[in-house]
Amino acid sequence: MKKLLLTIAVALLSVTAINAQVLGTTEWNKTLFTVAAAEDATSGEMAIDDNGNLFVSGALTTTATFGSTSLEPIGLAQYIVKYNATGAEQWATAIQGAATITAMDTDAEGNLYVAGQFADEILVCDVAGNQTSLVSSNSDSQTAAFIAKYSATGTLIAAQACEATVDATVNDSFMYLGYPAEISISNIQVEGDALYVSFTYNGDVTLGGFSLDAKYVFNSMGFGDYLDTTSGAVIALNNTTLAPSALIVNASVKEDNASVYRGINDINFTVKDGNAYVSVVGFGDLTIQTANSSQDVTFAMDGMGFNEYGMIIAKVGAIEAVKVYNNVSTSLSVTSYNKVENMEVVGDNLYITGTFRGYCPLDNTLSTLNGDTEKSTSDIYVASLATSTLSTNWVVATPDKNDEVNQKYETIVGTMIYPNEVRMVTAVKNVSGNAVVSTSNPLVSFTGEVSSLNTEQATALAYNGDKAAFILNVATLSALYYGTIPVNELVEEETIEVINGEILKTNMWNSSISAVQATDANPASPATMDADGNIYVSGTQTQDFDFAGTTIGSLGVGAYVAKYDVAGKEKFAFALYGSIALTAMTTDAEGNLYVAGSFTDEAYITDIEGQTGDYETITGATGDWSMERPSSFLAKYDANGNLLSVNKFDAVAGYDATAEYWGSMASVSIAKIVCEGEKVYVQFDYTGDVTIASITLEAVYADMFGWALMESLNTSVVSFDADMTNPAELAKVSLQSDGTAGLIETSSFAVNDEEVYLSAVGYGNITISSAVGSETVTFTFDQEGGNTEHGALVAKVGTGLQVAKFNNNPTTTSAMYNEIVGMDVYAGTLYMAGTYNANCAFKTDAVAIGASEIYVLRLDATSLEKVGLSVNAKDEGATNTYYEVATGMILYKGNVYVTGAVIDMNAETVTENLNYNVSSEGNMSLGVARPAMATAYCDDYAALVNFTETTNVAYYSFEELVGIEESVVDGTSNITYANGMYIFAEAVDAQIYDVQGRCVKAVKAATEIATEGLNKGVYILKAGSEVVKFVK
Repeated sequence: MKKLLLTIAVALLSVTAINAQVLGTTEWNKTLFTVAAAEDATSGEMAIDDNGNLFVSGALTTTATFGSTSLEPIGLAQYIVKYNATGAEQWATAIQGAATITAMDTDAEGNLYVAGQFADEILVCDVAGNQTSLVSSNSDSQTAAFIAKYSATGTLIAAQACEATVDATVNDSFMYLGYPAEISISNIQVEGDALYVSFTYNGDVTLGGFSLDAKYVFNSMGFGDYLDTTSGAVIALNNTTLAPSALIVNASVKEDNASVYRGINDINFTVKDGNAYVSVVGFGDLTIQTANSSQDVTFAMDGMGFNEYGMIIAKVGAIEAVKVYNNVSTSLSVTSYNKVENMEVVGDNLYITGTFRGYCPLDNTLSTLNGDTEKSTSDIYVASLATSTLSTNWVVATPDKNDEVNQKYETIVGTMIYPNEVRMVTAVKNVSGNAVVSTSNPLVSFTGEVSSLNTEQATALAYNGDKAAFILNVATLSALYYGTIPVNELVEEETIEVINGEILKTNMWNSSISAVQATDANPASPATMDADGNIYVSGTQTQDFDFAGTTIGSLGVGAYVAKYDVAGKEKFAFALYGSIALTAMTTDAEGNLYVAGSFTDEAYITDIEGQTGDYETITGATGDWSMERPSSFLAKYDANGNLLSVNKFDAVAGYDATAEYWGSMASVSIAKIVCEGEKVYVQFDYTGDVTIASITLEAVYADMFGWALMESLNTSVVSFDADMTNPAELAKVSLQSDGTAGLIETSSFAVNDEEVYLSAVGYGNITISSAVGSETVTFTFDQEGGNTEHGALVAKVGTGLQVAKFNNNPTTTSAMYNEIVGMDVYAGTLYMAGTYNANCAFKTDAVAIGASEIYVLRLDATSLEKVGLSVNAKDEGATNTYYEVATGMILYKGNVYVTGAVIDMNAETVTENLNYNVSSEGNMSLGVARPAMATAYCDDYAALVNFTETTNVAYYSFEELVGIEESVVDGTSNITYANGMYIFAEAVDAQIYDVQGRCVKAVKAATEIATEGLNKGVYILKAGSEVVKFVK
């Protein structure tokens, strides 16, 4: 018979878009060597070290040359070859004899660890010709295991063999019905000075002074004979000597002499920061043992083959925890298909990929069955679990490949988790012979959204950081690809919708906080919302109040911050003491909170521990400055309210001593904070020089008459690293620094993809400056006649500086109502909201009917050209009595919701609430009158906050939803809701579907269904003939 030889080629791949290949386009390739006859070829194991060096292994049955090294096989040997990151061979060696490498890993020094199975005797060789002989008592099959360690240069450091043996008493029993004792290594991982190893075994295992006893069951036929059962274990070895150092987990059948057969199907693990996370799949009465504890777990069996194949997740470290996932019983043979392929911890979540037959053990609503009919032999799932509780965040199944039942099955070739998605190479194989029939490359985001990459027919996969490699088409001619994983973040596509009418659809909940007397309330305290919909509100505090079961004490006139979750549950609150007014808040992607404020004299920045815990005392400018509060601070808290850092800022008058300074005290305040990527962007408004670590924000003053210098607003956008260090001034708007007259009236900024957008309204010579350039624009200022052009500018600062100037008609009308209250970028459009009086700079024929008008502006984010302007044109009454104010902007899929009010300028009281809906096409309509002096929003939710003697929070969804954390079902329905559970008047079949139409949870003939474990989002509950739409 003619043999087809297996040829391996290497290609370096580059970064491409996320919907291209697993890696990218080929930059180079070369044919390297012939390794084995096709019928002997194995897919091989691979590993990539921290320096990008690639280690590859596989079957070696013919002489092969690697660089200057020629390998001659003995039996069905295994080769190991090392390439550097550019594809050059570094060294090669072999494990001679009947061996199979099943796992590989590297450590921080670049040492290589290999593990696998062998029979009879093998020689573990290295590049220097050294070899270690390992011997098994079984010469017929690979029932023994080996582990070896090589240095980065290919020198063998240590090698160990491990073999299982049948218990002597059992072996001597009448008609022992067991199989040869066996140990099979499934995974290895290096962390610190330990090498962690997982394996299944039947028979007693001894390695050095370490031993595990096999478990047996009596033959149920009643002959008093024994049957083997499979156990699984994870142990830690010293990574230098490979000697055992600790038992992590041992999973076995319960030792109770019962005659019913049961056992462990699969065991896998990952280790992160000293914590081992172990998965066990099994059935029957089991025992989970660690070095410190033992727990019995029972999965149902009926003795006739109808079994519950459940899963156990154990966390072993400073804190031990065990989570049991029950399953639906099945008579299907699942042993070969219920497996965990990969486990990895990223942040606070454990990601698991695996296969199942029958029902998925982590979510038994996922099934290979359609009713009682099998639709596939096996399916693939991806799950996210919280590392703190081991509970599932979400579980999804990849699209079914419609494999022929009992003829073909789905399996996972490998998994990559980078940068924020789970990428897999999967295959459909023949049950007989395991030949690959087809392949696919599912991709699952960290929020559980499933998509796919272009198909690559890989049969082995390895990655480390952003480097990855895979072997292609081992069954015929093979190629080994190495390259960089695309770093494109998987983000939800920004889509524009047209909403004519109310943008805030559903009022999900309302709450209030009584922290002040009405006379002390600050009418403009900030609020913010994180990406998950948790909302932080703030306000003035002059009296004690209770929140989340804690009394928040007061001390004079201070401030507070309080957190609610998406369901309106009180989470925590803390006070900030001293003469403080909060001015800005935001959150970052990790849920950290940033709080900014202005203060006078001395302030105490506390957290959830109050003054009994750690807090910061900051000292600012002193003196009788009433409410001016010339100093500022920026505090960072974690998502649990613990104070992480505090930065304080002061302004010092930097006027020219040759002129007469007519200004008041120099001040600095923080108007806005934005977090993007690893950066924190802060808007400083200041009238004196502000020193921030190594940089100084220099104030520019207005020379009103050639002899009197007075303050004018200066605005700088400064970026910080996430730990609030490394400040850099990115953009600044001020008067031209030549002593001319003028004024900056209002300013704001936004950030998108590391580009800063800075806007301002003012008059005179105004300069926008940055590290990439500066430009001065001039708006007319007739200092003697008072005829003033209140113009606007919008600048974009990125790799260059781009400035758009908007001229206005000069007027003698005061500009005290020119304000920018909101600025954000979405889907290529820059949105701004605010008020103007007299004429609008963005459309000069838009003339205010009363003292001021509310507007929404849309600019092209690339060209800064105007897309559209919407104005309300409301006559609020006498211009010397009433004016309109905008208090917040909410942006949802290109639609803008603006909150505002009509103010009596004499009494400074609200006479009418104004809320406007502006569609993505610019249609502006007056909305429902809802009081709001602050707003907050994320992708799915928004909140309106108002301040009287109480802080009032109204929380909304952009969708027409039923809130899950309140009584959500019409009283005439047969469905009620309480405490995270939908309750049915009678037993029904019920399913919960996500917005993609996938069934995420189901029960049969039940009177309730829990919402626990569902990820945040919109769901449909179908219970019998009734349907309920809800949000979590």
